[in-house]
Amino acid sequence: MGDRANVVIQTGNTLDDSVWIYTHWHGHDLPGMVATALASGAARGRWGDPPYLCRILIDRIIPDHEGSTGWGISHGMGDNSYNILVVNIPSQKVFLVDWDRSAWDIKRDSEPLIEWTFEEFASLDSEDLDMTKLSEIVSQK
Repeated sequence: MGDRANVVIQTGNTLDDSVWIYTHWHGHDLPGMVATALASGAARGRWGDPPYLCRILIDRIIPDHEGSTGWGISHGMGDNSYNILVVNIPSQKVFLVDWDRSAWDIKRDSEPLIEWTFEEFASLDSEDLDMTKLSEIVSQK
């Protein structure tokens, strides 16, 4: 069981220059957590600074956590149940992308399902922003 999801923080020009955050229990709520993190004063001041913004997002997305399970940080996808959010720091955009269930990776040759600027994503109502809401937005597109 669990509520697994991933967010990719892309710090360079390709997805190979990325840090992945995996959650075992907060997948449904991950979009709101990312929006809240991007909207923070600390993050806004570093939107154009990949190393600092990456660290700020990790600090803000992963709550004070002292356990040995529940969250992971890596260079690839952890277990997953949802489409993937990509925080692309060089373009200052957030993308929702599909994933390849057989390769356990983002479908790199496909277009994003939807995209937002950092400002647009940070302005979304994080209380109401979850994976169900993102699916509704994509289906209305």
